[in-house]
Amino acid sequence: MDDINTVGKLVLVSPSKGGKTQTFRGAAGEIHNRVVKEMRAVLSDVDEMPYLDGSAQTLLKTARVMALRAGVLSPGFIVREESVQWFPWLGSRGLLTLELHARCDGLVPETDLLSITYKKASLDRWRHHLESIQRGDRTALDLAQHMVVKTFEKFDDALAEDLLDVANAHDRLDLATASSRAEQALNTLRNHTTANTVT
Repeated sequence: MDDINTVGKLVLVSPSKGGKTQTFRGAAGEIHNRVVKEMRAVLSDVDEMPYLDGSAQTLLKTARVMALRAGVLSPGFIVREESVQWFPWLGSRGLLTLELHARCDGLVPETDLLSITYKKASLDRWRHHLESIQRGDRTALDLAQHMVVKTFEKFDDALAEDLLDVANAHDRLDLATASSRAEQALNTLRNHTTANTVT
């Protein structure tokens, strides 16, 4: 970093000569929806980013090609023989909400930072599950009661489980966004099925 212009809200930087890859340490926190939205936008874009060095440009191009080929951007899900992997492009709270919906619905979900995989689920079974999410069949409290980890704050251990469920339902879940993404996925599924039928 060379200089900070507080009035213009600018940070002036120069390219690193060493080209050493940055490392980040520490525990992972929550990922906001906006961060994931920007990640998707970068992968969807075709423009080069002039501030990246040659190695970073190559990595970005490769990531974009792989994302396109794998279908993580469109249609946004990958169907395998005994599972469906969905990339809803949601932050931590939205993914947790989807995971809990799946558990409540008797599915076996496996989540990473960007996707949720429904083990031993057909495309039809997943479609019915999405319809349930869109309809709002479960409340935030219903979902919070299925959380494996319920304590997050310093004094959470002192609270009764039913109070923790109420707090987590309010503070840790995102029903509205999960429902909206389920609706988008259902629309994509309909269009995908129609396109495959026509061809």
